[in-house]
Amino acid sequence: MNIQKLALPPLSDSAKISLFVYSLGIVIKIGKYFSVISICLTLFNLFMAANEFAGNNISFGILNLMFVVSGLVFDAQSHVVGRLHKSG
Repeated sequence: MNIQKLALPPLSDSAKISLFVYSLGIVIKIGKYFSVISICLTLFNLFMAANEFAGNNISFGILNLMFVVSGLVFDAQSHVVGRLHKSG
């Protein structure tokens, strides 16, 4: 079986720079809303844990509950570090 590699055309330097700037903009937007994204994922895991416990699936309920606890610890730590960086 002959599988050919997909050959992409070479990018010019200006295209590489514009791609880098676009990627950097996406990273900045994600970083700006990272705490909100993290809290939403923690709440989603909390909902999944409640759903698993309601469905009598204890093992995945405990796993999702561990994700909730680690998400809460991460959120608390990032909040404390953010306050330390703003004050000092």
